[in-house]
Amino acid sequence: GASRSDHPGFLGGLGCGPLEDVLRDPSEELLRRIVQEARKSARFRWLLSNPFKVAIAARAWDAIEKFRITGPHEEPSDDKLPPRK
Repeated sequence: GASRSDHPGFLGGLGCGPLEDVLRDPSEELLRRIVQEARKSARFRWLLSNPFKVAIAARAWDAIEKFRITGPHEEPSDDKLPPRK
């Protein structure tokens, strides 16, 4: 979805909806893949900046915190959405 839409509201919904749900209790393999994608994609880092710290597993937060562009309880602004690649 992140590479197919430029609508910040839709993408923010993905970040604080399905992505946040996955980060509540991700397998080690899934968390590894999330980190791998965050290293490659600015747009995915923007998505990772949507889930709030209190809504996800501590180990998930530890893995994604360095990729976030916002604080622990702050969503990224729409004008900071990176372009599709």
